Amino acid sequence: MERRQWLRFLTLGILVVGLLGVCIGFGALEPNPSEGRYPDVAMVGEHPDQVLHQDVMVTGTVVNTAPGRLTVPYTTVSNGDVLDRTITITLRDLPQSIREGDRVQVFGTLTDDRTVRVTRMVTVPSRNIGYMYAISFLAGLWTLSRIVRHWRFDRAQQALIPRTSPLRLRDRLNHVRNGREMEDRDA
Repeated sequence: MERRQWLRFLTLGILVVGLLGVCIGFGALEPNPSEGRYPDVAMVGEHPDQVLHQDVMVTGTVVNTAPGRLTVPYTTVSNGDVLDRTITITLRDLPQSIREGDRVQVFGTLTDDRTVRVTRMVTVPSRNIGYMYAISFLAGLWTLSRIVRHWRFDRAQQALIPRTSPLRLRDRLNHVRNGREMEDRDA
């Protein structure tokens, strides 16, 4: 039994290290438009002359609609210090309307150091952000309730195992109300 547990931890550790390695490796990739990796906002903010007339992808919040302007936050490192910065980018040739407060991801060509001629863009209205968090929270609660109802933790095996019958909230409340400890139906 102890050997199986050790093998589980070893397998989990290998998977976590592999995942972290892949994430770090992907983050270290240089911009390469032929493979869908474009210069990011840090490059546009710090060295716009190096990406002038090239395709770029930036994400920010709309602060003005005529002309379209985004505030785009980014992080840079200077002399070992991590600095949070923000630039304002003007958008030209917008394919759709935008509203102040909307979150926009823009793909296009950098025509000067702070202007992007938009080829494609994705808009997320600001009112959708709260909805997204609320739905995600509810989905997390639903998932947690499904896990608690249909699975139990077995201390001997140190693993989650399926229950023989789902746990019901009504049964649990009756046991608590009567002052009795709930016996595990699966033991």
